[in-house]
Amino acid sequence: MNHDTTTATRKRLPEEVGEQQLGSELPPYSGELTVCTKCSYNEAFTRYRPESPRGLWDYNGRTKMRGPLPERLERSCQRCDFQWDEALRPADGVRPLAVAELAYALTRCAPYSVSREAADSTAARLLDVAYVLLRPEHPMWNQPPACPPLVHDQAAQPPDPKLTSGVPIVTVPDAEPMRQQTPPAGSTLNEAGSEQ
Repeated sequence: MNHDTTTATRKRLPEEVGEQQLGSELPPYSGELTVCTKCSYNEAFTRYRPESPRGLWDYNGRTKMRGPLPERLERSCQRCDFQWDEALRPADGVRPLAVAELAYALTRCAPYSVSREAADSTAARLLDVAYVLLRPEHPMWNQPPACPPLVHDQAAQPPDPKLTSGVPIVTVPDAEPMRQQTPPAGSTLNEAGSEQ
């Protein structure tokens, strides 16, 4: 019997090839309050799903071949029951980088000098195709704030004797200080209580 073995094996469908290649890549965690990607309803159920092998799975009303799939969160809309997978919730402090933060990281970590415009453009293009998470424990993000610019000291002025904390003091120019009357030294009374 003559038959060609290359035509005997079934070729994979493009969606199966794409799922196999992208099986471990999940969209990032979208937060506690997520919006359905199909009907835009703002409440969804969240279920943890462990790592699973390739197999037939019921997904959005159809049984289809999926996997292998990593640990993930399965979200399902409370209104339309649409399902989608997301990556596990990152640790506290771990979050996606903004364009400005990624541009800063590119200028700091490149082995050569990168202009700010090139870093901004590269960061925006990179975030269009990849999820980049911040590592808050890295020393680059934990630098002390920059010192404020130095201000030239004003020439020291001698204090004005008529001002105290900026409040004027009223002084009487030719007044004599009040004298206290002091008793004479020694007593003029004797022991009997009469004057000597």
